[in-house]
Amino acid sequence: MRRRRHRRARSGAPGDGDPGFQIAPMIDVVFVVLVFFMALAAQIRVERDLSLRLPGLAQPGGKALPDEEHVVSVGSAGEIRFNDEPCDGPESLDLPGLRALLARLRGVLAPLDPAPGPDGGAGLAVVIASDPESRYERTIAVLDALAAAGIQRVSLAGEEGPE
Repeated sequence: MRRRRHRRARSGAPGDGDPGFQIAPMIDVVFVVLVFFMALAAQIRVERDLSLRLPGLAQPGGKALPDEEHVVSVGSAGEIRFNDEPCDGPESLDLPGLRALLARLRGVLAPLDPAPGPDGGAGLAVVIASDPESRYERTIAVLDALAAAGIQRVSLAGEEGPE
């Protein structure tokens, strides 16, 4: 007679069978990722909106004065020139000569423009041309003087690089 061998089914023994999909570790991972993104979201700073006016078309029927463009030069030693005329030397820190000249210029041009706009009015535009060897503090001082005079149409001149 033959004996049949029966295999005993081991129930509950480790390593046997397929345990199936485990949801508990997956929930743990989702919560860790959620906490990570919440912590990062608290560190994000929103950039402030810059109010920029881009050039556009002129309004039809509006009276426009011709733009006057003036050049403020910052020399390598720190001297300030307005339309190639000396204004302030390198020793003047808050540029009294340039500030007085800009105030006079605004006073002369303001009556010509009956409705000055938010861009400084009177068609006054200033270009700052700084020597590459000049100190940045001098260019910042020129920008401060222009802001004190209420001139908002300011451009910075640059050098052309090799093509």
